[in-house]
Amino acid sequence: MNVEEHQARISYEESLGETKRLLHEVVDIIMKNGIDWSGKIPLANRCNGLGISGKTGVYKIMDITGDVVYYGEGKIFQRIKVCHDVYLKGGKPSGGNKHCGAEKMYDENPDICNWFFSYSIQEKQEAKCIEKRLIDQDSPRFNSSSQAGANI
Repeated sequence: MNVEEHQARISYEESLGETKRLLHEVVDIIMKNGIDWSGKIPLANRCNGLGISGKTGVYKIMDITGDVVYYGEGKIFQRIKVCHDVYLKGGKPSGGNKHCGAEKMYDENPDICNWFFSYSIQEKQEAKCIEKRLIDQDSPRFNSSSQAGANI
C-alpha cells in the first residue's frame, strides 16, 4: 500500500468512526426521549390499512398480558406478514421466510388473537441500533442476543 492509499484508508476509517459516533448520538436522543411507538395492533390484522408497506423501522410483539416477547427491525409490513403467515401455516415458516420469534410464539400460544404488535418508523441504521439496545435492555424471551441488530 502506497502513502496515498494509506492516507485514504485512514481518512475513510476516521469518517466511518465519526458516522458511527453520530448514529449513536441520534439513537441516544431517541432512546432518552422515548420511542414513538404506534398503538397496539392485533397480529391477526397484520398490517392491513396501516400504510406502512415499504417502511423501515423497529417493531415489538407483545403477548396478551402486554409483555414484549420480541423486538425486530426491517421492513415492518414484510416482517409482520411473515410472522402472521407462520400462524396461517400452523406454526411453520412459509417458503424460505423465517421469523425467529414466530415459531416460538405459536408453540407458546397458537391463538393469533392473543398476540399484538407495535412499530416505530426509523431509518435502517437507526432501527438496527435501536433494536440491539432494546434487546439488551429488556431481554425479551423470544429474542437472542445474536439477533440484535448489527455491531454498529
